[in-house]
Amino acid sequence: MVKRKIILILILFSFVFIFNGTNTITRIINKIVPFMTGLFLIVCMYGLIIKFNYIDDVLILIIKDAFTIKSGFISIVILGLKRSLFSNEAGLGTAPSINSYSDNTPIKQGYLQVLTCFIDTIVMCVLLGIVILLFNINMDNANSEQLSILVFENIFPNYGKLIGNIILFTFSLATIISGYYAGESNMLFNCINKKDKIEKYKFFYKLLFIIGLFIGVFFTNNKLWEL
Repeated sequence: MVKRKIILILILFSFVFIFNGTNTITRIINKIVPFMTGLFLIVCMYGLIIKFNYIDDVLILIIKDAFTIKSGFISIVILGLKRSLFSNEAGLGTAPSINSYSDNTPIKQGYLQVLTCFIDTIVMCVLLGIVILLFNINMDNANSEQLSILVFENIFPNYGKLIGNIILFTFSLATIISGYYAGESNMLFNCINKKDKIEKYKFFYKLLFIIGLFIGVFFTNNKLWEL
């Protein structure tokens, strides 16, 4: 039942954004991303404040665990590079598709993209990791999505789950919209010599994208990686 509700919401939003052109997509992302980033940072900073006395212990724990023989420092670095690549997409090839739509000069847009990588990975991911350790959250029976919500539940016992779900939803929606636009931009570039068929290609791409939403909701994370 929950998955059905999720797919219905995703399809509804997808139809609203995807079938209304890139201008609508850009306006929505410009409003969603600053809001969800600010809310996320405020919640995490509040978590740091109420557990301020334990921050030193957590930082020492991180450093000790990183440099122990058991953990394997090189393995940690490799894993960190993988996760950061997945987090900010720097060097992956998808970010240029989004940045190419900007009206800024290439140099200015390049600096902005560097700033987004810094905020996304160095600031937001590190803050979340520290807060998880500060509240000693059990990670054994939680996947990545549940773990994020558990963090907010520990910070705000009464309404943390609601905050976590709102943040997770806005992150997911922005990811879906930007992912769609990146794919459409590449598809249009490859069809530049077939202008008479562009509308047909665009419609076909939209259908494939909707199918991808179904796959994303009903497949497990392991099955998606295998695919």
